[in-house]
Amino acid sequence: MSVKPRKSEFNKKGVAFGLELYKNVRAISKPTNTVLSPVSIHLALGLTYMGASGETQREMKRVLRLEDDKTLTGKSFYGVLCKYQKNPNIVIANKLYVQQGFEIKAEMNQVAKKWFKSEIEAVDFSEQASAAETVNKWIKEKTGGKITDIVNQDAFEPNTVLILLNALYFKCNWKHPFDMNTEEGHFWLNDGESMKVTMMKQRSMKASYAEFGDLDSIAVQLPFADEDLSMLILLPNNKTGLDALEAKLVGLDLPQRRKQMMQETVKITMPLFRVEFEQNLNDALKKMGLASMFNTNDANFSELIEDGGDNFFVSKVVHKTFIDVNTGGVEAAAATTVEIIPRASPELPKDILVDHPFLFALFSKKHRLFFVGSIRNPQDKM
Repeated sequence: MSVKPRKSEFNKKGVAFGLELYKNVRAISKPTNTVLSPVSIHLALGLTYMGASGETQREMKRVLRLEDDKTLTGKSFYGVLCKYQKNPNIVIANKLYVQQGFEIKAEMNQVAKKWFKSEIEAVDFSEQASAAETVNKWIKEKTGGKITDIVNQDAFEPNTVLILLNALYFKCNWKHPFDMNTEEGHFWLNDGESMKVTMMKQRSMKASYAEFGDLDSIAVQLPFADEDLSMLILLPNNKTGLDALEAKLVGLDLPQRRKQMMQETVKITMPLFRVEFEQNLNDALKKMGLASMFNTNDANFSELIEDGGDNFFVSKVVHKTFIDVNTGGVEAAAATTVEIIPRASPELPKDILVDHPFLFALFSKKHRLFFVGSIRNPQDKM
C-alpha cells in the first residue's frame, strides 16, 4: 500500500535544505547581495536523485532531506508542481536535455514525465552554439524573459550527455501596495557608512510581526494579493547584525517562527531593490555532503542513462536568479525553547524602518520556500 507523503513535513525539510545551502553559498563566495530559490534547486536535484543509486543516492537523500522510497519522493515533488500548475503568479517547469544517441532509462523517463512534469528533448551538445541557444530559449520563455543566458556555448563539456533544468518564475502584486511616491533615504552599509537609496512607504497595514530576542531581530511578513504567498523580512536590531543572524540559520525552524508571529498594524519603509544573481553551487553542495555525485570515480547514476549510467557524474550545478521588489509587488525568477517578545497592539502602527542589511524570504502558507536572500547594498544589482 502506498503511503501518502506529508506535505508539511516535506516543505519543512525543503526549508531546512534551503537555509543550509544559503549559509554555505554565503560562506564560500560572500556576494554583496544573495538570492537563491530553494524550491528550484530542490526540484532540479530531486529529479537527479531519481536516477541515482548506491552511495550517491544515500548522500543525496541525506543532504536533500528526501525519502528512501523514490515513489514517495516523486509524489512530494509532484504535489508542489500540481499546487501551482494553474496559478497565474508562479510558473515552475522542468526539462531534460539528453545527448543524441543516448537514451534515458524507461523507468526514469516515466518518473520525469509523471512526477516532475518534465519535458525531454534530444540535442547535440557537440554543436555548442546551437545547444546553448536551445537551452537559453527554453529558460527565457519559462522565466518571462528575466533569465536569458543560463549557459553559454563554452559551458558544455566535450562529453556532456545530459542537462537537467528547472525554471521558476514568480510575479505577484502586494495585497497593500506601497505609495507610488518614493523618496530618498539613507541605507546603512555598516555603523559608519551609509548611502542614499530610493525608499518606498506603506503607511498603515495589517501584517504578521514579532520580535525574536534570540535572533536579535524583528520579523515582519508582507502579504501579497495572492493570499497563499508572502514576503518575510528579518531585520537585525543592529546595523551590522546580519552576519550574526545568518550564522543562526542552520537549525532554525523558520516555519515555526512564522506561526508564532502576531497580526499587528505596521508602517514600513524599505528600499526598492533589483538583483540578478548567478552561482556555481558545486562547492556549497560538496560542503553539505554531496561529494560522490561530482566525483568521476564514485558517482553512481545507474538508474538514469541506458548502457553505462554508472559511468557518469555531475560536472556542475549552476543557479541563476532575478528579483525585482518595488511599490507594486515582486517579480522574481530562478533557474535550482525560543524567546519571542510579542507586542500588544498599539494605538499607533509599529514603525519599521528597513535601513540596513536584512534577510528576506518568499513563502507560501504551507512553508514552501520559493526564494531566500539578503540585501547588503540595494544599489548593487549583481
